[in-house]
Amino acid sequence: MQRGPDGQDLGTTYLAKYTGDAKDWIATAQVQPIGLLQTSYWQKLSPQVEVAADLQLIAAPMKRDAVATVGAKWDLRMSSFKAQVDSTGKVSALLEQRLAPNFALLFSGEIDHFKNTSKVGVGVMLEANAAYDEEMMSKLPPQL
Repeated sequence: MQRGPDGQDLGTTYLAKYTGDAKDWIATAQVQPIGLLQTSYWQKLSPQVEVAADLQLIAAPMKRDAVATVGAKWDLRMSSFKAQVDSTGKVSALLEQRLAPNFALLFSGEIDHFKNTSKVGVGVMLEANAAYDEEMMSKLPPQL
């Protein structure tokens, strides 16, 4: 790392991104001279299924590490399921079940095999509808 005139750290990053002609896949790479490399690949297999992979490498003088992750997303009629597994022993999944256009329930879980831990979560997602908000705002009385 270099220092700028005001004392902040300066760094250089090289990026590359390639997209398929049909925009159904994307590959990226990012390199930093200090010893970092990150690559990713995403592909839409069908209107309902997407897959992705990510690789992060650290080859700095004092630290060497690598993490690979693969995941998939399945869109169903009123729900979405996402799953991923990585080289650090983590397996995770998320289920998003839509009950109404602006309301969804979320269920998630993660197992870390190397640390022998697990996590479970439940959530509620409420979304504001921009068209509905604009319609309601137009019905408000004018302000003086």
